[in-house]
Amino acid sequence: MRLFTLNHKEDSILLRQKSTDITLPTQDSIVDLFVERLLQTVIDSNNLGVGIAAPQVGILKNIIYVQRFDKDKFPFEVYYNPRIIQYSKMKQPCLEGCLSIP
Repeated sequence: MRLFTLNHKEDSILLRQKSTDITLPTQDSIVDLFVERLLQTVIDSNNLGVGIAAPQVGILKNIIYVQRFDKDKFPFEVYYNPRIIQYSKMKQPCLEGCLSIP
């Protein structure tokens, strides 16, 4: 399975365009494959990312894969149609993990 890359023209970055929600529950094998590719991209040892969003790789859908530093073993979890409804003022210093800027 080819990983997404930020310098591959088919994986163009669309961060300035509006993405749309995905209909849930999804039982779509194409969506499942896409989500698996997001995970493989963010956990790839050459990328060292802590999260990735579908628009970063050219898919204008509200899907993100993020590493949870607030859970045991820091798992990666996928979220469909995420919304920030509150946030903490606490900060956690760490290395940058953005995959949008190589």
